[in-house]
Amino acid sequence: MQSPVQVFFRIEILMAKDTDKLDICLHLGAHKTATTYLQKRLDKNRDGLSEAGVQLFLPKDIRGKIGLKLPSPRQSDARNLQRCADTGQRLRRMIRNGVEDKPRAKRVIVSEENLIGSCKNNLILKGLYPDIAMRLSLLSELFNHSSVSVYFAVRAYSKFFSSNYTSALRNGTLLEKDEVAASLWPLSRSWVDVVTELKAALPRAKLMIWRYEDFGQTEPNILASLAAGTDLVSLDNRPLPTLSMDAVSWLERKIQHGSFQLAPGKVSRRAMARHPATATNPAFTLWSSEMTSELDERYEADWKEITSKWPSAIQLPN
Repeated sequence: MQSPVQVFFRIEILMAKDTDKLDICLHLGAHKTATTYLQKRLDKNRDGLSEAGVQLFLPKDIRGKIGLKLPSPRQSDARNLQRCADTGQRLRRMIRNGVEDKPRAKRVIVSEENLIGSCKNNLILKGLYPDIAMRLSLLSELFNHSSVSVYFAVRAYSKFFSSNYTSALRNGTLLEKDEVAASLWPLSRSWVDVVTELKAALPRAKLMIWRYEDFGQTEPNILASLAAGTDLVSLDNRPLPTLSMDAVSWLERKIQHGSFQLAPGKVSRRAMARHPATATNPAFTLWSSEMTSELDERYEADWKEITSKWPSAIQLPN
């Protein structure tokens, strides 16, 4: 029986000519950095982008169509390797099938943050994308080319992990807040580690990095780069507001009822409507004020190191 690596390598040889002439933009998130907003903005402009030769592969095209088989903490290492190999095969076939009847296709945008992990896994595995190296290593044959540009955003640790918690909660995962915070403190991994592993897995790809906190100013340049200069229609709807401390407590009680699992989105919206974030009911956080200050200082130091190590990759505000 062939190993996962042998299977993946054979698939890549058979299908290598399908994508090497395409300009590929690989958007990997991170989670909770306006990733969904970017995906919705691109999706709203799908027809115009297609006419301009830009083909989109977003979570709605990937998760609902090809069915990613991603690593899981519950699976063995061998099984996770096989899952990564299978994902590489499915992505290759997806891109091939998506452009084969479009002779004008010159660029592909693949935007799927779950390729590097998930909010839930960050909390359960007690760190910042701890298995990103393994996940990307078996995708390197597909994306490690000079024609590939990797788009990636980082966010302040204090708000990133708090948003990971609320995202997992909205999707039905109930974890003990204090235990989660204790398991993450002090940080065992940083954005420097994540970017280092990303670059090691895809050394030939061009890297573009920005801070979520700067996105309001960097958004035009990022979208122009992704869309090859195609004019994009704006979104009408606004992003979901942040869950407040009281909203999280309310959801934690509701999640234990069967009605939550039937309509998690509806229940989450009800929580935000009943308990909006205010001066007296602040946005949810996992951290004390002292821990937040320390995490924010660490983030600033790590961002400085990232800009020093990969200066050409940094997307700065105008």
